[in-house]
Amino acid sequence: MSEVKKGILATVGVALGAVAVISGTAYRNSVDLGLTSASQPSLAGLVASAGKDQDIPESAYFDQLADLLKSEYVDDIADQMKLADGAVRGMVTRLDDPHCLYFDAKNLAAYKDALAGKFQGIGAAFILRYANEKDEPGAVRLPRLIVAEIAKGGSADKAGLRPGDVITSIDNHWVINSDEIEAFRKLVTDKNTPSEVS
Repeated sequence: MSEVKKGILATVGVALGAVAVISGTAYRNSVDLGLTSASQPSLAGLVASAGKDQDIPESAYFDQLADLLKSEYVDDIADQMKLADGAVRGMVTRLDDPHCLYFDAKNLAAYKDALAGKFQGIGAAFILRYANEKDEPGAVRLPRLIVAEIAKGGSADKAGLRPGDVITSIDNHWVINSDEIEAFRKLVTDKNTPSEVS
């Protein structure tokens, strides 16, 4: 087959692919907007980008959306509070405002206790810190889990944890640690290391 024929076939293939994508997108939009009959329910009243002036009260919008999820979602929605919790969490997160946080009842209680100086759990706060802050070639960019604060009299204090301690294991389970990875990398790349370990 000549190069010209190969070029023509490739062009025709790309053109057919583009037509398929564009027509599929147009059909999907028309189904979503209720302009084409399909076996699925119409979303015309719910699509915010439909370009139609529709005044839908927020409560009706969420009720319709919840009904649609109940009827069309693959799995049964057993926990209505989980659905509502996820919706509100998503809306607050989309604000992209660092001063707006969403807490469920359990996390709100823990947050209020922390503000009052009461700690839940083991009585310690942790941070992730990178051992190598520079982006050097071959540098390991894995964090270390470090104890930041200890509540006096708490379980962590009684166990002997102190601020600055690096956590390498929890309940005999290894916690990833850049120091150990870096040491292993140096061991493997060191020219003085014997090739066989007995």
